[in-house]
Amino acid sequence: MSFMTDFRHFLINDTTLGFGTVVGNRIYQGINTRSEYPACVYNIRGGDYDKYSFAGTTTFKSTKVQLDVYVQETDIHLLEEIQVKMVDRLGKYSGPIGPTGSTVIKTTQIRDIAFSYNDDIQNPLYRLLVDINLTY
Repeated sequence: MSFMTDFRHFLINDTTLGFGTVVGNRIYQGINTRSEYPACVYNIRGGDYDKYSFAGTTTFKSTKVQLDVYVQETDIHLLEEIQVKMVDRLGKYSGPIGPTGSTVIKTTQIRDIAFSYNDDIQNPLYRLLVDINLTY
């Protein structure tokens, strides 16, 4: 499996994070083509790149991921809960992800967390944006 498939599996199934309980299977790569909320969209914000040791050998890969969680106005309280859980779990997670455990996260670092609002009077949406560096 690919890293992003394994990462999506982790987001849905990690019970400590509880993300799958909030958004269910509504986790999409790139864009959300449906109007079902709450939902999460993830994007790779830079390609995988190899990290090297001083000896010049590849020791691990690193990538940046942006998670955007969208909720409707009635569920805005969920964004605060998700933020706390993400910081607690993803701010210091290391271990296997994915169904087979073949991908192992060595370190995670949350780079930025921000809230925003789309100003659409007909369908107001609130967004939690989380930038994460992942090393695996």
